[in-house]
Amino acid sequence: MAAKSTTAQSPVATKGTGSGVFQPEPGEYLRQVILLFVGAIPGDAREKSKLEDGTPFPKDKDLAEQQDFLMDFVRAKLDRISRYENISWLNGQLPFVSPREIQIWRMRQFAEFIWDWNLPDDDDVAVIFNLTKRQATNLIGDFHAKFRKVYVYPRILRILLNLRLEKNKKELEKEVEVGEAVGRLYQIPSKRYVTELNTVIGEIRDMPSQKGRFLRLATIYKRNDQLMWVSEEVVEQLNDSQVTTELLKLHPIGG
Repeated sequence: MAAKSTTAQSPVATKGTGSGVFQPEPGEYLRQVILLFVGAIPGDAREKSKLEDGTPFPKDKDLAEQQDFLMDFVRAKLDRISRYENISWLNGQLPFVSPREIQIWRMRQFAEFIWDWNLPDDDDVAVIFNLTKRQATNLIGDFHAKFRKVYVYPRILRILLNLRLEKNKKELEKEVEVGEAVGRLYQIPSKRYVTELNTVIGEIRDMPSQKGRFLRLATIYKRNDQLMWVSEEVVEQLNDSQVTTELLKLHPIGG
């Protein structure tokens, strides 16, 4: 009886590489993950987006076609970011020391090239990075520690100031009472905007011209994370050109 060969059989290439090994098949991005990326892109950034072939955002198309465009936009950006990371790493230009540094680096690429420095809610970040919500919250905290002052807050400040200029789109209802105060409702992409607006309100309170003036903090309306209530007094301040000019001067993007 012949002895069995102990030589391992090499896999046969299926893609014509001539290397004698299989090529990795990356598969497709999950639709629900791509939609999380799309949901975090601010409205004004969507309208400026273009595909790699130069195709602009279809402003005059219906919501379904706009969503399809943004999904293609996100896929192309993710492909380019992945290639950039891999080539830079192989070339020794990204000497990552820990998994956390890789996560923060990737979040920066997503924030800069896809989200225009807007960040999704913690739950969405958890899905994108395959983390628990607690881990996602900690990751966002570390990211903010590095980039909030220079990039994240100045960008969100401008988005918040634009809410008052887009009343036909974002302002849903006037004279809405919360407690004993009257205010307005605004549609927002993330509840994080409430926290950031309250930071803005704190800065307005500290301005010499506003000393002693009471400004009520913004809040989520009726537990809906996409509805923000803002008091009339705050709306008035956000429409004051002197106040907004001072805020923008204090927080230049990248400065």
